Amino acid sequence: AIYDTLFRSSGRLDEAIAFGRENSGPLIITTKYGLMWSVIYEQDEDAEADLLYTLGPVLSSPLMEETIADILKNPQIRASWKPKFIRYLKAIKIIPVPEFFRDTMMLHYCVTGRYIKASEMTFQSFEEPDDASSGRRGNYADFFAFESGIINYIRTGDIHYKEKIPSASSTLH
Repeated sequence: AIYDTLFRSSGRLDEAIAFGRENSGPLIITTKYGLMWSVIYEQDEDAEADLLYTLGPVLSSPLMEETIADILKNPQIRASWKPKFIRYLKAIKIIPVPEFFRDTMMLHYCVTGRYIKASEMTFQSFEEPDDASSGRRGNYADFFAFESGIINYIRTGDIHYKEKIPSASSTLH
């Protein structure tokens, strides 16, 4: 329930639903802290309900103590909740970016019955309100995820990496 609350507290649930109504591919959401979710949207055939499937949150690398301290500065997190919240943050799964992309593509197939390539995923950085004024769509978490994916493909010797990752221009706006 805490992770659902974490996603909903980003204030972007309505934006994810609106995205799904207009697009058929998955949405990969990142935050400035490196948390990632994938969102797959399914509309009921009778248009009675919007179904949103989420995978996450996950991290591509462990959160540093400084990052956790920065997250805890949020005034919405009560002092009595902070120790429990820290445990939840430290329990978030660390998954390599290519594996997360693969899991997202599998979830998309399970929901829609349609195979996709990683290039069909859309990346959106949902930044905190004070960062939103900068007008940038991408952030360091986006760049790190993109770079980690490329490094992993090089490390494993995958010669088909270009088909599996989105272009830099679509990832880093």
